[in-house]
Amino acid sequence: MIIMHAASNRLRHCKCHGMSGSCSMRTCWMRLAPFRSVGAELLRRYDRASRVQVSNQGNLRRRRVPLQPVRPGRRPPTRKDLVFIEKSPKFCRPNARMGTEGTTGRICPDDGCGRLCCGRGYSTKTEEHFTRCNCTFHWCCHVECKECSVLRNIHTCL
Repeated sequence: MIIMHAASNRLRHCKCHGMSGSCSMRTCWMRLAPFRSVGAELLRRYDRASRVQVSNQGNLRRRRVPLQPVRPGRRPPTRKDLVFIEKSPKFCRPNARMGTEGTTGRICPDDGCGRLCCGRGYSTKTEEHFTRCNCTFHWCCHVECKECSVLRNIHTCL
């Protein structure tokens, strides 16, 4: 039995113990959700992150000062929201001062080119790679393999 706790992105996993499959005793523990679902949740929160201004009012150790959104009309962030104080630099284009090379010419995965290439698009080329395949073990201590060619699509940001 697996139950997803949306707030903490953890799973409760249980196992039954007993004679002949009976559930006379049950052991449960918490474990992390699958990596993809954790990543999807972080991406969702990143896309909804809001810029806030920090106030110097009061002592932060004794009294929590609420963060105020920079844009009027937006709701104040909750404890689970991602916030930022200043905008991040644009990593899409080269910036020698920041030491970033941009994403032009970068190889991207099949399912992530749109975001990684900053909406500029990407080119695809097919390359032939040679790998070892159909390996057989010969007694004692000798492995013999054939060399197979595999066609792979390589996506590169424009």
